[in-house]
Amino acid sequence: MRNIPYAKHDITENDVDSVTSVLKSGFLTGGENVVLFEENFRKYVQSEYALSVSSGTAGLHLAVKALGIPKDKFVLLPSLTFAATANAVLYSGGNIEFIDIDPQTLLMDINIIEKRLLQNPDKYAGIITVDYAGLPSDVIKLKTICDKYKLWLIEDAAHSLGGVLNDDLVGNAKYSDITVFSFHPAKHITTGEGGMITTNNPKLYEKIKLSRSHNMDRSKQQSSEEGWYYEIDDVGYNYRMSDINASLGNSQLSRINENLSNRRRLADRYTKAFENNKNIKLQSNIPNGLNAYHLYTTQVKNRKGMYDYLKSKGIYAQVHYVPLHMQPAYAKYFNASDSPLTNTENYYAGCLSIPMFPTLSLEDQDYVIGEINNFLNI
Repeated sequence: MRNIPYAKHDITENDVDSVTSVLKSGFLTGGENVVLFEENFRKYVQSEYALSVSSGTAGLHLAVKALGIPKDKFVLLPSLTFAATANAVLYSGGNIEFIDIDPQTLLMDINIIEKRLLQNPDKYAGIITVDYAGLPSDVIKLKTICDKYKLWLIEDAAHSLGGVLNDDLVGNAKYSDITVFSFHPAKHITTGEGGMITTNNPKLYEKIKLSRSHNMDRSKQQSSEEGWYYEIDDVGYNYRMSDINASLGNSQLSRINENLSNRRRLADRYTKAFENNKNIKLQSNIPNGLNAYHLYTTQVKNRKGMYDYLKSKGIYAQVHYVPLHMQPAYAKYFNASDSPLTNTENYYAGCLSIPMFPTLSLEDQDYVIGEINNFLNI
């Protein structure tokens, strides 16, 4: 029987050679590979600055900490996301408030955001938008809203490396204050574990750079004339990326365009296979966006039945995600009467991510399509 996962990382001999060279170099961390990866990534997304971190979660935490949350202020974000998005706010002592999704794009509904801000403009510190499944958020509209209400904007781009909005790659930070990526093995490129922060703001860059490494400020060596001296004037973290991880990231980044091309080709084949089937619903695009397809998501009436059927055929689908407001740790931040999440709950009831990774063969994809159609037509 076949064994087709919903996601799969791709490690080549070049990746292995790149990591091996670091293991032999004498610099496992704090070396030139981290600097090179950050520079190559910055050039790819065309941002002013890029900072590697130990995980996407670490990146979100540092981003929220750098932008700040005044006491008793709230941050708007979707419930349809991984826990890290909300945790970054809670780590920093902030409060979260969930926004429902647009049922077509599965992104936060901007109209709801505007209504919420109009009702209570002084309640909020910022917005974290999530590029769900790889579809870029309309950060142009969101920036206009944030400027109007004096809010900061973070783009959680864990799903959307290579996504495009108005001919600009996600991460160029033209509109968001900070963009954060994840390099978990299921993502477009992997460093094993890791992430990247991009920004065009030099003050935020310097602040995050210090905070990423225990807030150890070695620039004070000049005033002390002691080569060993440093100062710590705030609590920081050990969120650095090692050279081992960075060398793998560099190797993976060198073939990002091939990765994206394969994902989009597979997505086009799925869409053509299912677009006229009334028993399955697909994510819609936005007019000025290009999806990076970290996930290929579907909605069906009998999600459990299709999940089990595909598993019996050696096809392993996945659910993304159990909405945060339905999880015990975050339920207290949700009030159904104040902020209904009807579209989020409806989507969760039927959502299923089907196999999407760049090395998925067309033969295996045809098998997946055939079995899904078999189930839907039963």
